Amino acid sequence: MCEILLNILRPKLGNVAYKNFYFFSTKVLPEKPKTPDTTAREALQKILKINAFEALKLLSAHRKLSILHSDLLKNNYKICKQNRLSKKSIRNYPCVLSERNLDSKIDKLKLLPLNLNVSLPLVQLPQKTLSLVKMNINDFMNKLKSFSTTFELPLDKTCEIFSKRLFLISKSSKEIKDILNLYYEHGFTKEDILKDLWILKYSNDFIINRLKFIQNQEKCVMKTWMLRCPEDTLIKHIRRQSENRVILGENSLVQYLSKKLHCGEANAKSLIRKHPQLQHKSLSKMNLMIDLLCKQGFNEDQICKSPKILLHSTETTLERVKQLASLGKIPNRLYILTKSQKLYTQYIENLIKTQKELTN
Repeated sequence: MCEILLNILRPKLGNVAYKNFYFFSTKVLPEKPKTPDTTAREALQKILKINAFEALKLLSAHRKLSILHSDLLKNNYKICKQNRLSKKSIRNYPCVLSERNLDSKIDKLKLLPLNLNVSLPLVQLPQKTLSLVKMNINDFMNKLKSFSTTFELPLDKTCEIFSKRLFLISKSSKEIKDILNLYYEHGFTKEDILKDLWILKYSNDFIINRLKFIQNQEKCVMKTWMLRCPEDTLIKHIRRQSENRVILGENSLVQYLSKKLHCGEANAKSLIRKHPQLQHKSLSKMNLMIDLLCKQGFNEDQICKSPKILLHSTETTLERVKQLASLGKIPNRLYILTKSQKLYTQYIENLIKTQKELTN
């Protein structure tokens, strides 16, 4: 690009000026090398006939594509076209372009009684798993169709799910059916399970024991995450919920916050809507935070304006308040106390720098 421009300007520059300008533009200011992201983006734009924004969106969703050489992307696209894969399928599952053994994997997928555009997501499976599928095609197809029918999903979507959750391939159809029945008996719907398919990974015995444990807890609303989380996490959650019920008494969280922060219920609802994490926060810790802030000279109105502070730890907050006080900078707003550690550190460094400049 620089050379083209120089050739245009040469008649006007003269020989000496031309040589100096040429050296400066090509040696001192060399063209910026293309990054892998740029190369991959350009390759995707070209082979998929999409614009830069769409290409960047694909790269963002599939980071593996950005670290691959554009030649591999182009070669894989050629393999896709040779196998009559539609552009729509490739766009829906661009991960196919990142496979290093695509031709080998496609050969295995061709053995399935499915259109290649339908089974395409399965190219993400490891070669070893694909080989097992190849050896047990009937069994695999039964699982695939059973899952598709149970959850009322198209086969390509089911293939996508199977490609990301290998345990669905290793488990038998009977195992999955038995597990599903267990969940149905305890009030879970197909929609609940579909949103959190990892709960199908566990054994019947584990699931039965976990369900019994949750059922034995007082007023514990059963959620899918409770079935797969570590036991200590579940126990902490149950303990926190129990403590919160004691603190709330007959009040709702909205009523509690309204009274505690001396604000209307509409305002309290707004706080919870903006920060839904407040619904799961330990109320004893929230109490401590409110009391701490009031003791440090802040009022309820300031807390309402920066409700995010209620989600932070009292230790970090107190440490920051003391540090700011030592620098003579008591904030009027609590926002500064809610910043990430990185941003807060930058703020303190800038504050110290400014104070030094003023004293010099």
